[in-house]
Amino acid sequence: MKKWIAASLIVLVLVVIYILLPTEISVQQRISFKVNANSAYRNVADQNNWSKWWPQERPSIKAQAPFALKQITYQLQQRFFQSLLIQVNSGDKKILSTLSFIPLGIDYTIFEWKAVVQGGPWEKIRTYLDAKQIQGQMADILQSLKEYIEKDENLYGFNVKLTKQKDTTLIATKFITNAYPQTNDIYQYISQLKAYIASQSATEINYPMLHVQQLDSSRFESMVAIPTSRELRGSGDIFLKRMIQGNILETEVRGGAVTAQEAMVQLGNYLEDHQLASPAIPFMLLVTDRSKEQDTAKWVTRVYYPVY
Repeated sequence: MKKWIAASLIVLVLVVIYILLPTEISVQQRISFKVNANSAYRNVADQNNWSKWWPQERPSIKAQAPFALKQITYQLQQRFFQSLLIQVNSGDKKILSTLSFIPLGIDYTIFEWKAVVQGGPWEKIRTYLDAKQIQGQMADILQSLKEYIEKDENLYGFNVKLTKQKDTTLIATKFITNAYPQTNDIYQYISQLKAYIASQSATEINYPMLHVQQLDSSRFESMVAIPTSRELRGSGDIFLKRMIQGNILETEVRGGAVTAQEAMVQLGNYLEDHQLASPAIPFMLLVTDRSKEQDTAKWVTRVYYPVY
């Protein structure tokens, strides 16, 4: 009799629990990140980057490949302003979730991930278990992302430093080409500057500088410059250029012209993300003599962006 009563009570409790369980359960995770909201969104909105920080099971890098975690998959579906729509697949359930990037200042962001897990009236227990598992996985994914994305070298692809501009007196010249300037073009004009500096009994005090600006679909204007030991007046197409001795963003990269240009773009992103202004044009410092080193993988370039 006692066993029958106990069994009846257990069944009654289970029935009550089942009745009280909802057919849809909201799940949410919020984690604060020490990162700029714009740069974080730009990184996470590109699913090619997910394999760099995805926890545990890391799939091959495919923009449209679903990312799995214990038989639950996650797929980027749509991009909105400062939020992403991510589809979560658990068994035959297709759950749409929203990951929002909420700025708390220039360098702090709240990552808020929300979803609603739904099921039929006879699937309440499964719905509850799915919701708990998804909520736990959201926390794991965000924590793994946090460890990766809070480092500038992961976020921008390069280590960004804020330093001071040292070279303020330069001698420079400009030229126009019908395509991005080739190495021979660049060093032809660098050689002219070197010859002029020597003719004035002055000395070079740093590596040559390069700035390239695309004027239109078929023309590029390049300026090369060399810092000098003293101020020179210039002659013909060679002119004096002065730079402000202020703050400057700096990064160093190895690789060809494309790598250096990408570093320039990323420094521009860093400047915009951190609400900095630039009083002068960005430029590259050609540490490696590209006219002598044919292997572009060995080229060392320092990229600079003056800032207020």
